[in-house]
Amino acid sequence: MWSDWRRRSGAVSGRDALIFELPLSASVALLLFVALQVGGIPVATPGNVGVVHLLTVWILTAFGVDRAVALVYAVVLHLIASGSKVIAGVALLMVRRSAAAPIV
Repeated sequence: MWSDWRRRSGAVSGRDALIFELPLSASVALLLFVALQVGGIPVATPGNVGVVHLLTVWILTAFGVDRAVALVYAVVLHLIASGSKVIAGVALLMVRRSAAAPIV
């Protein structure tokens, strides 16, 4: 089912599902970046869940990207942004705990 949707939409590369083939310019990427930074100032929900997705879908659909593809892109973007912070936090916590451990 996923491969059929991917083939029909043409939005995701056949080699790697995380490579989006969005025909957008660097100025659209900059607009999306600025909108997400400004839109995240008034925190509506913990982790900006929903805010990131809404802004991403609005901007990408305004430039001709299919709504379903824009939503998948928003979810993947949010997972990468949040996931990297969680991984870094866990790594730093582990380093700090090992440094604070008493030497026996």
